[in-house]
Amino acid sequence: MVGLASFSDAVKRIEAIQARDTAEINPICRTRFLSHGRRVERAIIFLHGYTNSPAQFAPLGARFYDLGYNVLIPRLPHHGYADRLTPAHARLDANELRAETNAALDIARGLGNHITIAGISLGGVLAAFAAQQRADVDLAVLIASAFSTARFPFGANTALAHTLLKLPNRFIWWNSEQKAHLEPAHAYPRFSTHALARGYLIGAEVYQRARKEKPAARAILSITTAPDPAVNNRATAQLIARWRARGTVVNAYEFRGEQIPSLHDIIDPAQPAARIDLFYPKLIELICGAGS
Repeated sequence: MVGLASFSDAVKRIEAIQARDTAEINPICRTRFLSHGRRVERAIIFLHGYTNSPAQFAPLGARFYDLGYNVLIPRLPHHGYADRLTPAHARLDANELRAETNAALDIARGLGNHITIAGISLGGVLAAFAAQQRADVDLAVLIASAFSTARFPFGANTALAHTLLKLPNRFIWWNSEQKAHLEPAHAYPRFSTHALARGYLIGAEVYQRARKEKPAARAILSITTAPDPAVNNRATAQLIARWRARGTVVNAYEFRGEQIPSLHDIIDPAQPAARIDLFYPKLIELICGAGS
């Protein structure tokens, strides 16, 4: 798609997206736009993870705003409802996730000359989708990307996803002890097996396209943590290897060491054991450095 030509057009599109955030949506979970009031040199899109919301990226987004970026943090479909036990996210569809990612990138062309798209977990998979297909992406940043669960190799995980979609949907608590009391308040405490599977299949699609096609993005950065308890970092490494085999330069950085907690979500300061004092400075250094 061709990006929007002007800042004013981009703002109108963002306002239309924000208008979708009705009273059903938790106010802290709504689409966020941090604007300098004009088109600037750099714009960044942050895509939150499955069952989270734009609040996940709000503090990091504010830091990039202070660095001169226009910042867009869209609410992914069926996320952010005030009713944290809503069944709505079971309807999460791969086509609408692709469409929302493309729409955000179209808008971003009116926000800055240099476009970065960064996402965590499912958002990282969507950033990979953008890297593979969008030539107007200057930098795609994949953070703790959910291509595969921690216990499954990538190929087996794809088979698991197809199996889950053949079975009736189930909602499973992220924490079986805390259940509905699980924090943070801006995220859902349970996941849908069907929605999870559809996210994995978007990753499988990117992986398959990478076998045949060079990614379109100008630069790619992958960020992982060695003790990630939720995703299989080897699946991300396999995708990077495919991209590199086609001549693409992909920078990769892994957080490791005794001070690094066993976390999947290294972005949200509201998560238990969050260490943004460790993660944020390096993330900013990596993203700004890769985008220079």
